[in-house]
Amino acid sequence: MSRVGAEPGMAMDTGMLVPDRVAALAARQPDAVAIGSGGHALTYAELHDAATTLASELVARGVGPEVCVALCFERSSALVIAMLAVLEAGGFYLPLDPEYPAARLELMVRESDAVLVLGDQRSLALLPEDIGVPAVPVRDDGRAGFPGVTAPAVVPRAAVSPGNTAYVVYTSGSTGAPKGVVVTHSALRWFVENLQYAEPGTNDVVALASSPSFDALAFECWVALTRGARLHVVPRPVLLSPSELARSLRAGGVTMMYVTAALLQQLAVETPQFAAGLRILFFGGQRADHRSVLLVREKSAPARLVQVYGPTETTIWSSYQDVDEGGARGWIPLGEPIAGTTEYLLDAGLHPVPPGTPGEIYIGGDGVVRGYLGRPDLTAERFLPDPFRRGEPAARMYRTGDLARRRQDGSLEFLGRADGQVKIRGFRIELGEIELALTAHPEIAAAVVTVVEVPGGPQLIAHYVPEAGALPAKGRRLREFLAERMPPYMVPALYLPLERIPLAPNGKIDRPALVPPLTPDGRIDRRRLATRGAAG
Repeated sequence: MSRVGAEPGMAMDTGMLVPDRVAALAARQPDAVAIGSGGHALTYAELHDAATTLASELVARGVGPEVCVALCFERSSALVIAMLAVLEAGGFYLPLDPEYPAARLELMVRESDAVLVLGDQRSLALLPEDIGVPAVPVRDDGRAGFPGVTAPAVVPRAAVSPGNTAYVVYTSGSTGAPKGVVVTHSALRWFVENLQYAEPGTNDVVALASSPSFDALAFECWVALTRGARLHVVPRPVLLSPSELARSLRAGGVTMMYVTAALLQQLAVETPQFAAGLRILFFGGQRADHRSVLLVREKSAPARLVQVYGPTETTIWSSYQDVDEGGARGWIPLGEPIAGTTEYLLDAGLHPVPPGTPGEIYIGGDGVVRGYLGRPDLTAERFLPDPFRRGEPAARMYRTGDLARRRQDGSLEFLGRADGQVKIRGFRIELGEIELALTAHPEIAAAVVTVVEVPGGPQLIAHYVPEAGALPAKGRRLREFLAERMPPYMVPALYLPLERIPLAPNGKIDRPALVPPLTPDGRIDRRRLATRGAAG
């Protein structure tokens, strides 16, 4: 069973790559504001000039097609300038979140073969001293502190083809290391050219609110800047304060925003009216709490509230669903594929499943990325030839690992993951990666990480067996140990010691036996856990 996205009806028909589209807009509307940040505004002409100057510096230092430049910034005008500059230089960018542990950032820089790191002063200070490549500070106006002679004003870039890499985003890996997803210019162009469901325009103001290492930031940045809209920078402290966020959105005149389903749930509890005045609010990243979605729709009344679905491997997202079309079900369908996308619901033998039968979601079309950076084995495992597009030998589809079923009314219901991947606060992670990190602790012999749904959203729990003769480690020490190795959303909140890992009759881990006791209102019952000897 397949679902095919509608043919492009209002798609941009320029055929231009993203940096060329931004350059054309800078020539057409030079005085229009491109970025608003902290009371300061940057016009399209100023953005283009700053990016071109920085791009010339990059080209003079060897940046070109298939050459990586890592970016380590807080959300800011400088981040956007640097992203555009790398694309204008013909290279590809690797976004780094400065809040990630230094060891993880170092791994990403090393594996991507980045030739340098651009960043703001504060973020660069968080990098390890032996990062292995030059770290160059960039000011808010895009001026970079390159040592030596300044490059000429304009250095021609090498020819860039649609098949060249535009950016790489790292996601969690089950083998103990994150995976770099390689997104090409053609895939990025497909995404920004097929936004009929959002209809962005020059009157829109798009919130720049996602983590720099989350592919939703590419949506925010390039949707705005390829359609002549304005970006409104939302700093990290503001995003973490529901009341401050609501004020910032109003003050900036924001009309379009993306939030993760987890953040939407938090905002629904504290400030459900935060999205009042928005033309369209997107949410996604994991299964949404239906009650929270309806509360935000009631209290904020944005013109449209839209759930989006799709993995990084199919370029940002691949389908959408207006909540007003699915809110009465008690759950929200996955919605309709974007133009140029095909979604299949298949069994283990790659055969379409009948209505009502669970199947795995496979996604084909123009948004399917090249694969995983330096991982041909994993690329071959997850990116398969598309057997349903006969006559197109190069067509591929991505195996998502997500399960769904077709309901009687034709809607597609998301059922969860087919493997150990979960989504926490919108970020996709592999539980196996956390387990491997835990077992690297000298006092832990074995570990299993599970997820429990509680009112505040999904929560990670670490179950571990101490080394022989060792006392159970304190939860605080284990949290600190993991915090040095992975981002905050991958650090479990609770640590439970076990005598042994429970096994089912088939020899696999008996995960149901690890489910913690819950209180009547659905929270973890810590009092009853105390009898198990929880480490906190």
